Amino acid sequence: RVSEWKSSLVNPDGIGGYDDLTGTEAETAPEKDDSADAALVKVKYVLSEASGGHGETIWAAARHVSNLFADADKCRMLLQPCFTSQYAESKKVTTAERNHPLIGMRFLELGGGGGIPSWTAMRCGAKVVCTDQSIPERIRCLAESAERNRCDMIEKLSLKDDAMLASHAEVVRVCPYDWGKPVEEVICVLDGTKAKFDIVVAADCIYMPDFHAALLDSISLVMSERGIALLPFALHGNTKDDEVWGIVDLAKEKGFNMDVLKAHQLTPQCNTMDAKRGLVHNLRLTFNPK
Repeated sequence: RVSEWKSSLVNPDGIGGYDDLTGTEAETAPEKDDSADAALVKVKYVLSEASGGHGETIWAAARHVSNLFADADKCRMLLQPCFTSQYAESKKVTTAERNHPLIGMRFLELGGGGGIPSWTAMRCGAKVVCTDQSIPERIRCLAESAERNRCDMIEKLSLKDDAMLASHAEVVRVCPYDWGKPVEEVICVLDGTKAKFDIVVAADCIYMPDFHAALLDSISLVMSERGIALLPFALHGNTKDDEVWGIVDLAKEKGFNMDVLKAHQLTPQCNTMDAKRGLVHNLRLTFNPK
């Protein structure tokens, strides 16, 4: 019931979270050498069987962005606008923050599903809130995942005597949130302050164009002035591709600056899915400077 995903330097999918090869394909496939990945991020997750929003699956977009978060250099490139604006002019950048840009960041995931991006960010030092639809079983599984990763992280950090990272892990929170609704509870749940989030992630959440406006409205309310929102996604064929891409123009209309990042081919979740459903596009949103 409890599954595991690991980041990888050589495999863009990471390790775990999708159907492996079976039968003859598995017998003839070369063995994976993951020795280079020994020091990277490993997270635990529990998937809910509750229907609604397809959150019972670890989609390629979640694996992709999590793999980027796990690598400090790739993460820094991904978050470059935020990292530059928050830290470049500051004289108080700690050694830890230079080691990994997520350390100390206020991180929010919308439409978490299995929460892989959240748990990866937490392992890298972020202060995390993970949300999903108000489906009790979904929230319960996210809460269990958060607690399992928190306990594992605290245990390992105690051996290294890393009080700062441990304190960040202790504040991890899970809460229900439906896009377009008031955001006060989400903003305050982390530490009781009204500070907004440096990073907002919604992985594979834009496949239904009818929800684009609500998602963007929520992002505009929870993201800090110098924050970044990441919308990695694949095209699943449930609607016309152009309708999914329509979120780019809508975001610009709502005052966001939009970067369309390079697409990456990952493995689809199931052996029966088209490769297109594993081709991950990534949108990076920031607020237009005032």
